[in-house]
Amino acid sequence: MRSKSRAQLARAKEIAATHGLTIERYDLLLCLLAAPDGSRTMSIGELGRHLHLQQTAVTELVNRAESAGLVRRARSESDKRVTLVVLEDAAAQTTIRVFNLLGSGRSAFDDIVGDAGQRDSRER
Repeated sequence: MRSKSRAQLARAKEIAATHGLTIERYDLLLCLLAAPDGSRTMSIGELGRHLHLQQTAVTELVNRAESAGLVRRARSESDKRVTLVVLEDAAAQTTIRVFNLLGSGRSAFDDIVGDAGQRDSRER
């Protein structure tokens, strides 16, 4: 299963790269695209929690994504101390394309994980 997981990650990196993204930027954009409120906007802190990264790592990732024109920063209307990260429309379209291209790999990986889980429960 570990080999399949690594193969899926390698495939994701390759597909993201063909669309001008690192896998880290793809993860960031995907997180924004899937923002719980549908706004495609999250704070640095929220991104850190979702991506399991420290605030400094998220800030650096956002800096690079902003320089590439993928996201922009905005101030929260409700709390001016909070910086929000907003997914740009073109970056959202790219993220959707990469996500769709990875769909078949996700399905195959889900099947493998499901099979392993079924074997584990039968062995108990």
